[in-house]
Amino acid sequence: MSRGPVNLAEYRRALENLKRIAREHPGLVGAVDGTANSAEWERQLSMASELETNDAQLVVRLPSSMVAQIDAHAESMRRALPGVNVSRADAVRVLIASGLATLPRPARKRK
Repeated sequence: MSRGPVNLAEYRRALENLKRIAREHPGLVGAVDGTANSAEWERQLSMASELETNDAQLVVRLPSSMVAQIDAHAESMRRALPGVNVSRADAVRVLIASGLATLPRPARKRK
């Protein structure tokens, strides 16, 4: 079943993107059967689904230098994900989620 000619430039770009993702997220790369990396995939998917829940709106004031950094990150996301419309709000959500993921979990209170 032929789907037409393969665009080699797009193929190379996609391959480089996959290699970059593998370098940035080594936990996603594992055995072919998926058992070695399924926990990391589940964590990434869980984080992504949390980003899709827009229950509350948050308004903040930021210095222009920080806004410039956010815009630069949004632009790098657009370059990394051609064809995906990445907004400033998307970049802010990703940056906040990434930052929160690095914090230690608070200890649970005993009853």
